[in-house]
Amino acid sequence: ENFEGNIENQQFYLTPDALVLFYQPGEYTPASYGLFEIAIPYSDIKDLFSQANPISRMTT
Repeated sequence: ENFEGNIENQQFYLTPDALVLFYQPGEYTPASYGLFEIAIPYSDIKDLFSQANPISRMTT
């Protein structure tokens, strides 16, 4: 994957298919597990966005 980083204090990023939340090692899991990520497919949350939202256009 081509993840190149994030804005300081940003704890999410967008992929073509999902909103990905991430947490620092040791925040919710043992530090030895590494970065903890939760990918939420846009199809699961598309009803939460207004039609004017750019993410809405990605889910159609």
